[in-house]
Amino acid sequence: MQLYHHPDLSSSPLLWEGPEFHHATQVMRQGHGSIVHLTDGKGHLAEAVILNPDKKKCLLEIVRVTAQAPVYPAVHLFVAPTKQMDRMEWLIEKATEIGVQAFHPFTSYHSERRILRHDRLQHIALSAMKQSNRCYLPEVYPLTDWKSVLNTAMDLPHKFIAHASGNVALKALPAPKEKVALLIGPEGDFSDQELEEAISAGFTRVHLGAYRLRTETAALMAAAALLG
Repeated sequence: MQLYHHPDLSSSPLLWEGPEFHHATQVMRQGHGSIVHLTDGKGHLAEAVILNPDKKKCLLEIVRVTAQAPVYPAVHLFVAPTKQMDRMEWLIEKATEIGVQAFHPFTSYHSERRILRHDRLQHIALSAMKQSNRCYLPEVYPLTDWKSVLNTAMDLPHKFIAHASGNVALKALPAPKEKVALLIGPEGDFSDQELEEAISAGFTRVHLGAYRLRTETAALMAAAALLG
């Protein structure tokens, strides 16, 4: 199924224009009367018919809308960006495919990257959602600082920090059924002070095994362990 994105599926007919429309009509050669599938990124999947397309826009007549079951637990991935941008982009893509709900990139004491193209990461998440036929678009938050991470995660009922000093494996824990904060450090790991502050903020230390992993590998492996 070729899946497209439209931010609002609440009315019919609705106007369709922009890059998604162009791809459907100019690249995929779908014209008047063609059936397309769209998601609003909020859990809804629509089947619609293209009406009267021109070079810039068309109308969509919604035939039916169904709801896709949400993914549990709702994983909020707090991750220090990798030094190489392509590795961070890879993580956003793959973690979206497996159902991560939100990405919170942050800088910490040992961070090697302190600038991110937020719009680029949002685009990658959107493409990965459509490619994997998911109907929930993860939120990609702007790059923030360490203190903001602790404040943001405060209200999440389950909080884990991946660290070699953890005395329990993440995969050995019962899977939570609510929102989860998953904290992954930079390639230089967390500072001692950051680790202490995270524990004081309610994070549980967990390890991911006996081997040292790259940031993006650790993040994806940990998210997959929670999502099953």
